[in-house]
Amino acid sequence: MAAQTAGAESAGPPQFVPAPIAWGECESERLQEAGGECAMLDVPLDYADPQGEKIQIAVSRISHTSPEDEYQGGMLINPGGPGGSGLNLAVLGGSVPEEAGKTYDWIGFDPRGVASSSPALSCDPNYNAYDRPEYEPSTPEPEKTWLDRSAGYSKACEEKNGKILDHVRTTDAVADMDSIRQALGAEQINFYGFSYGTYLAQVYGTLHSERMRRVVMDGVVNHICPCGPP
Repeated sequence: MAAQTAGAESAGPPQFVPAPIAWGECESERLQEAGGECAMLDVPLDYADPQGEKIQIAVSRISHTSPEDEYQGGMLINPGGPGGSGLNLAVLGGSVPEEAGKTYDWIGFDPRGVASSSPALSCDPNYNAYDRPEYEPSTPEPEKTWLDRSAGYSKACEEKNGKILDHVRTTDAVADMDSIRQALGAEQINFYGFSYGTYLAQVYGTLHSERMRRVVMDGVVNHICPCGPP
């Protein structure tokens, strides 16, 4: 079944409706050993243009093993970063105490532009090489080195990655999370986020509060910029 756009007969702009996820074999040995399934989910590069160019989000699943009357739905996971790969985190359910993890389908994913998702962003792999100067320059020389290195990194990103750079915001990742929810056929999603993943949970909850069920925020980040005195 192909992805569609909805809302042609209703008011407002068309909305993207993803195709159901077609699960298959995982490349990761860790996921294979855990009985995981993997897939690529087509989503819009730009959700404002739902019929336009598509990119792919890599997703994984380790299904619940509890009786159906104890099943709690899908648990989407994000490790933070931003930019951390979450595909292998579908194994996390096996570490939840009291075997509570067995009641969920654990859904890992690589955010857009990351790792197994396509296209994957790549800029300058030597940016954080070990010959880097001190992070807080005490003289103009290391400060200039960082400024030059940062300018080079920015230029490399632009040259290598093109249009996707304009579509890797937090709100884009949140839209992908909701596409995963829809592709799973779920009315609501559970979510487990670490670090920056807690910010994804906050934004998703702000935009889609009725679609969130149970949420774990581990290591909540302060998203308020410490830009000056209070």
